[in-house]
Amino acid sequence: MEQALAAATDATDTLWRSPSARTDEETAALLRHATDWKTPECYGYDLADPELSLDQAAGWLAARPADTPVLVVGVRTGGSYLAPFWQAGVEDAGLAAGPWHSVRPVRGAGGIILPASELAALPRELRPGTTVVLVDDQPDTGATARAVRDRLAEHFPGVRDIVLAAPGRLHDLNGPAVRVLTERPVVRTGTSRLWQLAGAGDTAGLVA
Repeated sequence: MEQALAAATDATDTLWRSPSARTDEETAALLRHATDWKTPECYGYDLADPELSLDQAAGWLAARPADTPVLVVGVRTGGSYLAPFWQAGVEDAGLAAGPWHSVRPVRGAGGIILPASELAALPRELRPGTTVVLVDDQPDTGATARAVRDRLAEHFPGVRDIVLAAPGRLHDLNGPAVRVLTERPVVRTGTSRLWQLAGAGDTAGLVA
């Protein structure tokens, strides 16, 4: 891991010295993320059992038309850990519009943007009436989710809707503020987690 981090740091340092880093805002924004070494925020302040996202997806899909395809898009970083659970639920229902994808929005001089390189990894078009589910951790102001929604709406003009799924909550992104549509428990009940099963003498080493 130490060698991998050193190699990545050297490569990023070289890119910072390139002309494109000084003249292209998208390149500079991506490089700022590359040197940040972020950990998923959803595991820093949101207590949740990620696997419950599968039940969340199943519950949402059960209330929807049986012929509406769904494309799952994880918003990195947090959403890339949660999107596979949603994809599994969509595939179980036979509604997958394709494999799940992930995108990295970045903050540029003009606000939050979704670089063209991120859009290029998505399908070129979707079947009319498809719903796009953005998967991320809990929104703060909702600015990131709305920025991604706006960009994907331009990229996929035929989509039926774009919603945001966070642990336990489904959000409506239409309107000036993010609105909670549905809410459900985000932690299991009745089953201790691994760290809760540790003996008194093992706890300190486990959490160190």
